Amino acid sequence: MATTWIKPIHINKGWSKSQSIAATIDYVIDPAKTQNGKGVTSYGCTPENATEEFMFSKDEYANITGREQGDSDILIYHVRQAFRPGEVTPEMANQLGHELAMALTKGENGFIVATHTDRNHVHNHIIINSTRLDCMGKYRNPLRSSKQLRKISDAICERNGLSIVEDPGHGSGPYSKYKENQKPTLRQELEKYIDEILKINSPNNFEHLLKILENANCKVKRRGKNISLCLGGQKRFFRLSSLSEEYSEASLRERIELTQYPSALHSSPMQSKITAIDARMKAIESLQKHANDYRKTEAIVKRYHKSGHDKNFFSQNAVAIKMHQDAKAHIDNLGLKFIPSIKDLQDEYSALRTEKQHMQQEMSLMQAKQTEVDRS
Repeated sequence: MATTWIKPIHINKGWSKSQSIAATIDYVIDPAKTQNGKGVTSYGCTPENATEEFMFSKDEYANITGREQGDSDILIYHVRQAFRPGEVTPEMANQLGHELAMALTKGENGFIVATHTDRNHVHNHIIINSTRLDCMGKYRNPLRSSKQLRKISDAICERNGLSIVEDPGHGSGPYSKYKENQKPTLRQELEKYIDEILKINSPNNFEHLLKILENANCKVKRRGKNISLCLGGQKRFFRLSSLSEEYSEASLRERIELTQYPSALHSSPMQSKITAIDARMKAIESLQKHANDYRKTEAIVKRYHKSGHDKNFFSQNAVAIKMHQDAKAHIDNLGLKFIPSIKDLQDEYSALRTEKQHMQQEMSLMQAKQTEVDRS
C-alpha cells in the first residue's frame, strides 16, 4: 500500500529561486535519511548539482521563450509516496518511486527520487523540475492531480504485488473492492477484450491485430480513418476515434509493443542485470573496506612479526592485528593475487552506478507506458 501527495513549491518569501529549490532538495537527499545517499537516484540531472541544473534550465527557458519566471510561478513539484511498514525494501521502494516519477513526467522533466529509511515506514520524496529538459515548456499539473497521482501509484503497486490504499471517497472498504463493484466503461470493456486477444496471440503489427480480432468473433469495420469493433458478437460497436485518442492506431501499436515485455519489474531480464550490478556494488563496498583495513594495519603486523610475535606487543595491538587477519582472509577467499587500489574500486563502483541509473531510466520509461495502459 502507498499513500501519496503532491505539493507545488514556490519562491519562499525573502529567498531567491535557487535557495528555495536547494532547501527542498537538501532535505530530501540528506545522507542521514537515505542510507548515506544509497537511496537517491535521479533522471535528467545529478542529485548533487540538481539545484544548479534546474536553475540553468529555467534560465534557458526564459531565453528561448522570452517568458520570465515570476514569484507566483512553480519552481519544482514535491511528491511523497509512503509504503506500509515492512511491505517493501528500500531498493524496491526507490524503483517504484522512479517508475512513478517517469509515469508523471513521461521522461520530459528531470527529477530526483530519495528513499527515506529514518522512520518505521519506507517512503519516497520525489522532486520534479517544473521546467522540461528541452527548456521549451513546463510540467503541467492537471486538475484533481492528487487523485490522478494516487491512481498511477495504485497501478504500479498492483502490478508489483503490493496492497492498494483504501479509497476515502467510497466508504471504508478497500479501493480494489470498490473498483470490482463498478460497471466497466466502454473503454475498459474494449481494453479488456483487446488484452485477452493479446495474451493468446502475438501480433506483429496493427494490421495483424485487426486480422486476429476478425478471426476471434470480433467484427472490424473501416470507415475512412475510423475503425469500429463489435465485441464477441455483441450488437453495439465501439468506434476507436470516438472513445479516446488512447485507442488510436498509434496507441494500439504501442499496446502490441508492450506485450513483448514482462509487466513486473522483478521478472524482466533488465531487472536481473540490475540485481547483478547491485551484488557487484556490494562486493566492491566490502572489498574496499577490507582493502582499507589491510593497508592501515599492515605496518603494525610487520612490526609484530619482527618482534618475534611478542605477547606484550600483541596484547597492545590485538584489535589491529585481528582486523588485518580478517581483511587478508577476505581478500584470499576472493582469489585475488594483489589488492586493488581504492581508486580502481571507486572508478568501477561509479561506472556500475551510472550503468544502473541508465538501465533504471530505460526500464522506467517502459513501465511508464505500461502504467498509462493499466490506469486508462
